[in-house]
Amino acid sequence: KVSMPKPIAGRFRGGAINAASGSLMLNKNRELVVKHVNWKGTAALSLQEDDPTPKQWNLSGDEVKSVGDIVTYTNGEGTDGDIIVRGQLIEHNRKTDVIVVTGRVEYYSGAANMTSDRATIYRKEKRAVLTGNVTMLMKPKSERDKGPKIETITPFRITPPDEVVAGRPKPSTTPQEKRDLEDLRDPKNIREYPMLVRSESVEYWYRKGQRRANITGSPQAKQDLPRDRWRQVWADKGFWDGEKEELTLSTTSEEPKVRMKNSTGDDLFAVVFTLSTKEDDESYHGKKIKGSITSEDEDLNNASGTKKAEPPVVPPATKEPEKKPTDPPKDPPKKDPEKEDPGKGDGGTTGGGGTTGGGTTGGGTTGGGTSGGDPGKTKG
Repeated sequence: KVSMPKPIAGRFRGGAINAASGSLMLNKNRELVVKHVNWKGTAALSLQEDDPTPKQWNLSGDEVKSVGDIVTYTNGEGTDGDIIVRGQLIEHNRKTDVIVVTGRVEYYSGAANMTSDRATIYRKEKRAVLTGNVTMLMKPKSERDKGPKIETITPFRITPPDEVVAGRPKPSTTPQEKRDLEDLRDPKNIREYPMLVRSESVEYWYRKGQRRANITGSPQAKQDLPRDRWRQVWADKGFWDGEKEELTLSTTSEEPKVRMKNSTGDDLFAVVFTLSTKEDDESYHGKKIKGSITSEDEDLNNASGTKKAEPPVVPPATKEPEKKPTDPPKDPPKKDPEKEDPGKGDGGTTGGGGTTGGGTTGGGTTGGGTSGGDPGKTKG
């Protein structure tokens, strides 16, 4: 064993190395351990696209240990100026060219920041797999040219859609509030605000011409907008086509489980929802979209049956007029026989002077009784 207790400086694997101390085992594996090391050199380590051109990298760590084909970095960090990669334990197998990062994995770039529990990079296949609490912060368009910066990524707890409840929307009374409502519902401004994405696993192929990513483990995404506004989406899985630059959220069945909610109370479901991730292309489309959208238009609400039904109007009861008791029918007036004219019949059935018209054959039968003749000419 060769001990190097003092600072070390020199050349190592094509780059310049500096370390506080180190040791070298002169055995078959040639074990090398250096403390508080920094290395600068050219290497093709980028995961952003298949670029074979080596870039200038700056790598550092609390300890670097090399045993055979395995190089291990403890609390390692590396940057090429475009990205920053950090990990508690980084292991590089030089023979298979596979890099495994465990502990808290951190990735920072101008476009996005990302963390996970584990990352495995298959450099020969141009494939990276991130697993365990994968969280990505997609930066707004206005910040993408500022370069990478190490910053805290807000924790994102996976929340079932039914637990995310929108507050009761207030009526839009000012021009600003009306613009806020339109802005919230417009998917064309998706790149103008930061977006937080959460899933359990991301598998990413970064070879040029084959760029794509599978997102699994109940992915969900949330955007916070100014003035306490937000919008959120849930899905069973996601797929990013890097060549078409499209992101598709879908379900594992034909049931509409892709769900989109916002702070104003809109709640939509779909089987598939696809949107473009291409610069200056805001196109999107969905399959079997249904749900509810809140409205501030009272006439529209009333027409759609949302107005509360009023109880039927019952007219006040009216009394029927009391019926007065009717007098019994009066008997017809009796006729006075003495005042009857014996010479005249009545023209009725019984004749005028039946018994009084001068005997039996007087104006009774022969008179105006039946035939209605002139009783005045009947003789007694």
